Amino acid sequence: MPSWRKLSSARLALAVFAALAAAVSSAPAAAQTPLRAQVQNALSFVEQRLLHAIDEIDEPDRYPKSTNRSTGRWTTSSSDSWTSGFFPGQLWLVYEYTGNEALRTAAEAWTAGLDEEASRTDTHDVGFMILTSFGQAFRITGSASYQQTVLTAAASLDTRFDPDVGATQSWDRDEWEFPVIIDNMMNLELLFWGSRNTANPAQAATWFGHAVSHADVTAASHVRPDGSTYQLVDFDAGDGSILSRETVQGYGDETTWSRGQAWGLYGFTMVHRETGEPRFLAVARTLADWFVAHLPPDAVPYWDFQAPGIPNEPRDSSAAAIAASGLLELSQRVGDPVERERYFGAAEAILASLLSDAYLSDGVESSGILLHGTGNRPRNREVDVSLIYGDYYFTEALLRYLDVTTPACSNGVDDDADGLADFPTDPGCDVAEDASERSPLLPCDDGLDGDGDGFTDYVADANGDGISDPPGDPACHDPRGAKERTQCQDGIDNDARVGTDFDAGVSILGAGHGDPSGPDPECVGRPWRDREASRSCGLGFELAPALAALVGVARRRGRSAARGRGGASIIPA
Repeated sequence: MPSWRKLSSARLALAVFAALAAAVSSAPAAAQTPLRAQVQNALSFVEQRLLHAIDEIDEPDRYPKSTNRSTGRWTTSSSDSWTSGFFPGQLWLVYEYTGNEALRTAAEAWTAGLDEEASRTDTHDVGFMILTSFGQAFRITGSASYQQTVLTAAASLDTRFDPDVGATQSWDRDEWEFPVIIDNMMNLELLFWGSRNTANPAQAATWFGHAVSHADVTAASHVRPDGSTYQLVDFDAGDGSILSRETVQGYGDETTWSRGQAWGLYGFTMVHRETGEPRFLAVARTLADWFVAHLPPDAVPYWDFQAPGIPNEPRDSSAAAIAASGLLELSQRVGDPVERERYFGAAEAILASLLSDAYLSDGVESSGILLHGTGNRPRNREVDVSLIYGDYYFTEALLRYLDVTTPACSNGVDDDADGLADFPTDPGCDVAEDASERSPLLPCDDGLDGDGDGFTDYVADANGDGISDPPGDPACHDPRGAKERTQCQDGIDNDARVGTDFDAGVSILGAGHGDPSGPDPECVGRPWRDREASRSCGLGFELAPALAALVGVARRRGRSAARGRGGASIIPA
């Protein structure tokens, strides 16, 4: 931390303790890790595979789905497949990482071909199709046209919500009345996204409420007591009662389909991100704990965790990729550093296997990226192939890994919201490798509510009023600020004049701390001011006239003495 700041021995001890605490509690992946080089190399490989796929497919109205087991080349579908959004989405992700304009040009072309799918109301998969493609496009470019397409898709998906069931219907198939599959957790992100981006407050509230309701229903109906999951629950559309629980793409109804378990842990983690509700984090952790506890030694699951032929059953690398991406986010959402390390370590173990020669197609005749994916084993479809959604979530996991493991002082992000990012700009960064932008030696940048007023540190002043924006501490007008509490917010009448602090009757400390006579005139509208007294009044400044008179007397006496001694006055005239 800054060597120029001199500290008393007591303050230095506290600073060292705070630094150690920050190091222990920081994300386990806040520093460079041995896997980073492999991840970076893999992303270069992904870029080359995508450029090859662009040339191989060459038709923006055809979308890669899975590779042919004999040739290794992509089989494609039209835009109406549930998997159609993953290829353009992957192009957008890797374009953002590399800046390769050829990838952007292709991403724009393959995204454009999906526009009409946004209006579909016959499938829940509109989330997979549109949010991965148009959603990524809008996030990266900010184009209003992309945004509008995603809003259209959100409205389409919401037509499938049934208030009696409290959930969105997944499939329109005669064998079920109102089927809801665990996969549908992923598509709730479209409704959350829509609730944040629509200009209609009523619509926003509806979409948000429906997404939360669906997550609650899924938690109650799909999750078994031991933390494993059913893939499908069929409901009575009239009263919402449960008609059956099944695992359609697994070995049996009471077994656990690995990709379904991965959808669930990823989906509930996302819902916690969108809502902040602890109950969803608890479900995400329950599903993640079960998933990790039942992984084989190489951390890539079989297509079903209870498939009878294990270890001779097909693996599903797509389930591993989805879970790895979800676990990386989950590791950043739990508060306990030991648990963060556990989830991060599980994600790292999965990625390490997927990056090995056993699963990465580098050097293999395949147009895909991950080998050994399983689409639908019961129907013997897409078994032991590359799957486009497996490749998408693998790419996302690689990028998330880099985000999580890049030190905070060199990641290009203003992690502490003080308007300054990275070394050497942020005062909390001594070197580019620092894991945190906060400094235990700077009260306005230490991540602590040092004065107990409910506000913490300096947060960049976006509206230009000279005050740290909420939830920042108003006493901090710069991250280098020396203290969080000023005289104008300490609840004390520091200048013994009428009025206390910056507000009328109630100080920042709460009711009963303020002065009933009103605020201090010097503090009104300036809570960050560290002096209640004006320059002419308060704390002795009201004695200025008397002091001036005394100075005048001293000067006259000095002149007289000087004349008597023949010397000069020590007080200038």
